[in-house]
Amino acid sequence: MSNNNTIEYTIGWICALPLELVAAEAMLDCRHVDESSGEYTLGRIGVHNVVIACLPAGLTGTNAAATVAARMMSKFTSIRFGLMVGIGGGVPSNEFDIRLGDVVVSQPRNGYGGVVQYDFGKSRPGQFQLTGFLNTPPIVLLNALSKLQAYHLAGQSRLLEYLSNAAYQLRFALNTIKTDVLFEASYDHVRGSTSATAAAYAKEILVAMPGIEVSRTQFIDHVTKTEMLRADIETAIEALDLQRFLSMLPPVDQEKYTLDTPPLDRETPNYYWIFRNEDFRNWDTADSSRILWLAGPPECELRKAASSIIHLEMTRASTTPRLVLYFFCSSAVVEESSIAVFILSIVHQIILSSEEVRRVLIASTFLRGVLSDILKNLPPGQSLQFPGPNSHIRNLLGASPNSLWTALWAIMPFEQNPELAICISGIEHVRNNRIEFIRKIRQFVDDLQRTSKVKILLTSGLDKDTAQEFDGLPYIEYDKERTECLSSLFFLNTRLDKIAKASEDTFEWLWEHPQYKRWSDPQVSSILLIEGKPGSGKSTLTKYFNEHILERQPAANSAIVSRFFYSYRDGNPQRSHYNMLRSIIYDILQQDLGFFYHIQHEYRLQCHRQSVVEWSYGSLKQILSSLTNYSLPRPLCLVIDAVDESEQEDRRQILKLLFELGAKASQGIVKIFIASQPVDELEVRGKNVDNIIQLQAETASDISRFTRSMLEDLNFSLLLAKATEYIVDNAHGVFLWVKLVGSELELSIESGESEDAIFEHLEQLPTELDDFYQLMFMRLNSRPYTPDSMTMFQSVFWAATPFTVDELLHVVGISNTPDIEHTPTDNVFERRIPAKGRITSCGGNFLEVKRSNGKDIVQIMHQTARSNIDDAAVPFIEERDTSEDFTALLRAAEQGHEAVAKVLLTRNDINLNQKDEYGRTALAVAAEKGHRAVAELLLARSDIAADTRDKRHRTPLSLAAEQGHAAVIELFISRRDINADARDLFALTPLSHAAKRGHDAVMKLLLTRQDVKADSRDRLGLSPLLYAAERGHHDVVKLLLDREDVTADSKDDWGWTPLLRAASRGHHDVVKVLISCKDIKADFKHSFSGQTPLSLAAQHGHLAVAELLLAFKDVEADSKDIKGWTPLSWAARQGHQAIVELLILRKDVKVDRKDVYGRTPISWAAARGHRDIVELLRPLSDDRTDSNS
Repeated sequence: MSNNNTIEYTIGWICALPLELVAAEAMLDCRHVDESSGEYTLGRIGVHNVVIACLPAGLTGTNAAATVAARMMSKFTSIRFGLMVGIGGGVPSNEFDIRLGDVVVSQPRNGYGGVVQYDFGKSRPGQFQLTGFLNTPPIVLLNALSKLQAYHLAGQSRLLEYLSNAAYQLRFALNTIKTDVLFEASYDHVRGSTSATAAAYAKEILVAMPGIEVSRTQFIDHVTKTEMLRADIETAIEALDLQRFLSMLPPVDQEKYTLDTPPLDRETPNYYWIFRNEDFRNWDTADSSRILWLAGPPECELRKAASSIIHLEMTRASTTPRLVLYFFCSSAVVEESSIAVFILSIVHQIILSSEEVRRVLIASTFLRGVLSDILKNLPPGQSLQFPGPNSHIRNLLGASPNSLWTALWAIMPFEQNPELAICISGIEHVRNNRIEFIRKIRQFVDDLQRTSKVKILLTSGLDKDTAQEFDGLPYIEYDKERTECLSSLFFLNTRLDKIAKASEDTFEWLWEHPQYKRWSDPQVSSILLIEGKPGSGKSTLTKYFNEHILERQPAANSAIVSRFFYSYRDGNPQRSHYNMLRSIIYDILQQDLGFFYHIQHEYRLQCHRQSVVEWSYGSLKQILSSLTNYSLPRPLCLVIDAVDESEQEDRRQILKLLFELGAKASQGIVKIFIASQPVDELEVRGKNVDNIIQLQAETASDISRFTRSMLEDLNFSLLLAKATEYIVDNAHGVFLWVKLVGSELELSIESGESEDAIFEHLEQLPTELDDFYQLMFMRLNSRPYTPDSMTMFQSVFWAATPFTVDELLHVVGISNTPDIEHTPTDNVFERRIPAKGRITSCGGNFLEVKRSNGKDIVQIMHQTARSNIDDAAVPFIEERDTSEDFTALLRAAEQGHEAVAKVLLTRNDINLNQKDEYGRTALAVAAEKGHRAVAELLLARSDIAADTRDKRHRTPLSLAAEQGHAAVIELFISRRDINADARDLFALTPLSHAAKRGHDAVMKLLLTRQDVKADSRDRLGLSPLLYAAERGHHDVVKLLLDREDVTADSKDDWGWTPLLRAASRGHHDVVKVLISCKDIKADFKHSFSGQTPLSLAAQHGHLAVAELLLAFKDVEADSKDIKGWTPLSWAARQGHQAIVELLILRKDVKVDRKDVYGRTPISWAAARGHRDIVELLRPLSDDRTDSNS
């Protein structure tokens, strides 16, 4: 039985006698519970919901019937028509022979209603005079009668099938021995006009119904032969031996060894993908119907997982009314029908889980259900037959799967068990009739979800058959989402391979250093900061530490190690904090299987376009921050090198996150190793760091060892000790200076100078790195191959990605053959390509060749070579071929080259406010690209135009706001010579651009200015709040809603509010924060379409948003838009089944509401081909016009 709270009853059925009521109840396919007075019988016949009532005992006549009908109509307001069904009298004629037991249906004709009341006439000699008749039956019934007549004429009638089935119900079967005739054969029926005599009138009252003849002989023969066997079967069912019956069923413990295993440890990493998965947790804790499909390869041991889940559900069943059913498919199931094995196994479990006194009744009900379905589906004229000598019970159990399915539904214990849990595991093992089995399982679970509160778990392999048939079900595929997440985070950090290895025995002191030993305490989270001057070997030390920590620090063998090496020389991607976060999270995710399920929700919030995931910078920072409360399975060690080479934009915030992680990690041990030159952001943070190593104070012995090794290689023997002492004294801990000195000494030795002369030359070399670079550039400028040097410097310096050796040599070759047309295979061109040695000779020790990813690439020898470029180097750079509109300053601003910009700004002829072809100045370009250092240099000039506009009327502030460069915004925010609320061509302000992109940090800075309007509108009437809501930027929405000067429920020029836009796009978190605002109407209608937020969510299939909105009492679940479409209409029309299922559970949703076109939701679903939704709505709908299309 099922509950009738949400069911609309459309047919009223009144019986005059209790005997008729018993027969009427026997005709019900499904019985519903009447939770009110109990005076009605509720149920379903086919797709029709029927309410049945009997006249009060002792009362007869039309007045009593009218009273019962009136009361029924007042209580069940959806009744479309009523029927008076019972024992009546058919008026026979010579043409039509009517006997007891025949079904008589009336039809009006020639002005007569078609039904004669027993006292509407007078008996005359030889005739009957009609004096009155009842009203014509409802048109809807007469239309149905016309269709039945048409089916009969076309030979498609199933009437015999229905009559046969009815004949076997309880004790109301046709008694073929007593085929009593109402009139004597010799009775003289007076012939006459059909309108004048009752006999003629009775021509319209036929056996079965008007226009349809059923062969009485055929029917009686059919019933007689079948009834004998049916009676024998009924006798066998009555005498059922329960134990013998159960022995015929598949054993409940068909996978006994699996169910007997101890409960699985859910913290086993092998099973993280199930038990830590957000989808599983939602399924496991669901209060409503839920289904989950787990798919994985054999090594996943899904049977063990399923067994563990079943154990837990059984434990819960001991405290709550819940039935747990399970079926383990097995390759041992070789029966012809795996479907039958499944059904009978479920039947076995239902019987054993029931009270002992009900078990025989359940078994008998199941068998009678099988028998009833067999009889129901017998073809016309065919008798019931069972093959072979088997017992009748065994024959019933061997019936077709369809009959078994029908009987299974008859005993499903929905009433006794409000909650049901079903697990079907190992579907991949089914071999026989595989596709049919999978389809039946899909149909079974779909039907279950519509009829009861049920949790369903399915497990299978990764085969295509199952995937195709289970398409649309919520599922978890083994490690699929984690692997996709890993792929989306991967970034190739190229710097590590390019760093030179430390010389033998160098940096050995590190392991015994007091600061290091304190940092390495395995019981405490801490930060170790390695600081050193340019060229002091920080990166080499970091690489050394990275390579040797596992052998020197035993505890690190079990640690999660994540690293990132910033690199200015390798271009912006290698300087990016965004890419650093990706790499760090990637490393952790790769080494800790459980970490993915910590970040799974954040991952799903990202923008997924086909196979590409676009991570937001804010989400990556949030994940890093969340490590403070993540339960780490092992210690975490983060290695970050060259922070000074990272982009300056947001460096302060990144360091804050790292330092907070080292200080506040509460669920595990976190070790952070940072190496950098001194920078302002570190200086502020470093005050709170206990473990700091100043590198140049520790490397004297390393410098000495490195120097001695270098000089020995140069055969510098006589003055070795003296030269070593001099170099160590002047190195000041800078390995790079020592290396450059070594290159100079090598040239002197190669030229044949004496050791005294070489030592004198050594003493004349600059002892400061900056001076040394200047000397090198001066020499380079005096050489005869300066043009090739210029070409190389321009190419390497400005390249977004490093040149390979071959690429750079081809560039030089092209520049040396400007007037010759060539192709890559042209012999003339090939002969002009220089050899690899040209790079060394023209590079002047500034350029070096390194092996990276299997290729030889050319790079600036050290970051200091870039950052210390002065007047001597600028000619090589600014002579690059630039257009009139794109100057060297614009190029420096675009690339973020602070040193070049600093030199260029010393020129008297520099045009500071020169614009490019788009109308952008150097300041605008630097602001857009986020190069704070360059922007700061430019803004320091008194002649800078800080608020200039480009061709789109965008200011530097506007460009920086759009890109989210908070560090650049800080430079502008305190200036009075800018308009912080300037509008561009489309009337968007900097605040609007920031809101559109979700840059909440930028917005907080902008909103500190009094001239910034938080609720400004662009040309389309969109405010910052509208933009943020549409794009799903939760933090921005919350920031704006907290302000009094922002209209929370404002409309744009197209009638959209923030809530409407957020609901339409499916932004659950934004919708949640908006509807909690007291100024926002949760049921506001769009000005033009009339759609509510719920309607838009239903239209676009946003289930989570729809569930959220329906939880608010102010939301009308059945509201109509201007086309008359309700949320249910939209969901059915668009094919969003989950939302349809959600809506039809509500009492306030009318399934058959018509729109302005006269169409219902089921009509739209049928027209759009959404078959599953049609099947879902059909039992609840009275609309039959299009639902079969």
